[in-house]
Amino acid sequence: ISPRLEWYNDKKGFITGTAQELKEFTLTFEEKLMQGFLTRVEYRRDWSNKPFFDRGNENASHKSQDTILVGMVVYFGPK
Repeated sequence: ISPRLEWYNDKKGFITGTAQELKEFTLTFEEKLMQGFLTRVEYRRDWSNKPFFDRGNENASHKSQDTILVGMVVYFGPK
């Protein structure tokens, strides 16, 4: 299990186009199920002090967003 927390202060909106503080938390779980087969599950939460994230057809309407990712890796070769 691997946690990560990031914080970015775009005071003048130079990078994101909006003057805001962005924060992000990610939690990744990785499991080797068998030789040559790896799976990962990741949860990510992004949030801002200003409405910045899109929902459906509503642009920059929410202050946060959540993402879940499931990935599988199959690899071949020597150990």
